[in-house]
Amino acid sequence: MNQLLFDLPALPAVPMSDGSAYYPVGRIFCVGRNYVEHAIEMGLEVDREAPFYFTKTPWAAQANGSLLAYPPGTENFHYEMELALAIGTPVFRAGKDLARSAIHSYCCALDMTRRDLQLAERAKQRPWDLGKDVEGSAVFAPLTPAESIGDIGPQRIHLALNGDLKQDARLSDMVWAVDEIVSHLSHFYHLRPGDLILTGTPAGVGPVVPGDKITGGIEGLEPISLTISEAEYAPQNVFFNQKTGACDGRIGGACPNHFDFIGLHLCAWQVGWHRASWRFYANKFHRFLELGAWGWDRSNQW
Repeated sequence: MNQLLFDLPALPAVPMSDGSAYYPVGRIFCVGRNYVEHAIEMGLEVDREAPFYFTKTPWAAQANGSLLAYPPGTENFHYEMELALAIGTPVFRAGKDLARSAIHSYCCALDMTRRDLQLAERAKQRPWDLGKDVEGSAVFAPLTPAESIGDIGPQRIHLALNGDLKQDARLSDMVWAVDEIVSHLSHFYHLRPGDLILTGTPAGVGPVVPGDKITGGIEGLEPISLTISEAEYAPQNVFFNQKTGACDGRIGGACPNHFDFIGLHLCAWQVGWHRASWRFYANKFHRFLELGAWGWDRSNQW
């Protein structure tokens, strides 16, 4: 039998700037420390022997101009403004000329980063996945055909946070040019259409908080924007704590909206059902009967 157990989400796609088509996202490669001043602000030196890379899953792609919820597990979420390129033809073990001809289009991009997790993992010489491969962390503006841009180098790249300029540089400041990046990476992967490469960020990276709006641009390309919204509420992980007066993941507190029934932990403020230790609050049971199995009334209160 060839039947799949379930369907995966459809691959994301980035629109072309003229609205004619969408470019499907297959893989996302990212170049690290490709601007000297950014490496310095991170307390590091640029490796001039060869570029180095990290990756993001395709589902990290995020639409331009969208809302992105502040991600879990971090208290230091950073913006990074970048030039991204899209591969248009298969390329493998290519020289710079062939690599350049394989570039289909360019766009503005954001590499949103859980900086605290990245630095913690880097200090332990561990992979950066938790810091970099964040859901919604690869934001792409519409793609502009490469032939419309000309040579990459003199264009200004910039980012503002709530209207205040934070990053401002030239693409010529990149340590590794776009043809060098594609050529080098093609010696390790069969690059193909669907591959997007983020080429690094200039100095000036910094944190965002819910409510912040990021805007950025590169000369000749469509601008990019992103708004940070409040962190998502995860009811299945939240319980009441008597000491703090808040729900924090522990069973057996005195939350007026919580009770245990038949081994399940229920809360009037939550849609989720939670397996827990066998407890039974007799003083809540009669309300369970009055309000029904979900424990909701019209005002969502006991």
